[in-house]
Amino acid sequence: MKPIPADLRKSLIIVWVILSVSVACAIASPYVFSQGHILQVIPQCLAKIQNDVPCSLCGMSRAFISMSRGELGDAVRYNSWSPQLFLIFTINTLLFLAKTTKFLISCRVKNGNEFRLPPLKNPGRESCRS
Repeated sequence: MKPIPADLRKSLIIVWVILSVSVACAIASPYVFSQGHILQVIPQCLAKIQNDVPCSLCGMSRAFISMSRGELGDAVRYNSWSPQLFLIFTINTLLFLAKTTKFLISCRVKNGNEFRLPPLKNPGRESCRS
């Protein structure tokens, strides 16, 4: 199997970081905001509004709110796939936090207890010089 190019790997990591932060916010929001506030901010499903047909994610906001309260039965009633997606999101968030913590600790150790991020490297820069 061919190794992943460095630029693609960095791009995938950036996308994963953005998605992980978004997912962590989705999981944490029911603990921070009221159900009424969350449901006011989140738009209604366009598929349900335009076609009167629910999409595969319809009810997921209410289901996640129910899951955060420990109301598994209500969550399944809102969307039958919500426990599985909530579990996947939670595992991803925990992995993200573990990787981020490990990275930050390694940066601190490499720099003699002073926190500094490693310098950004531009791998194509050397090849542009003539």
